[in-house]
Amino acid sequence: MTYKEVATIVGSIGEVMSEAGEKGDPAHTVIYSWNGDKGWGANANVTFQNNKVINKAQFGVDSGSSAKITMKKFDQVKNGMTYDQVKSIIGGDGAKDSESGTEGSADYTVIYSFQGSNLGSNATFMFQGGKLINKAQAGLK
Repeated sequence: MTYKEVATIVGSIGEVMSEAGEKGDPAHTVIYSWNGDKGWGANANVTFQNNKVINKAQFGVDSGSSAKITMKKFDQVKNGMTYDQVKSIIGGDGAKDSESGTEGSADYTVIYSFQGSNLGSNATFMFQGGKLINKAQAGLK
């Protein structure tokens, strides 16, 4: 998508957070940020290269599902699993925090987060090419 298409969907212009290269150059890269309406700090960032989306990330815009992750569930999740396998262990969808590349390609990378039961506890899972390649947690019990 182009910047204009994204701004139309969001309903406002974004704030330029970073810009590299010259306009018109295929490597011209701009990161725009939009504030979310779901609470303090909620935002979305979209990276454009040559006026096409190459990455998107969010915090607090999509809080995921009501599925709660525990340390026991976290330990059951293993590298190489698909997102559907991870969802089945945790019991629902996570929040899509970041997405890069073209869906279906080997370099397509997505990061999902799941909230724990304790304040601030969470886990993140990074998938590339449809398989889990990294997992991390903070404060799970």
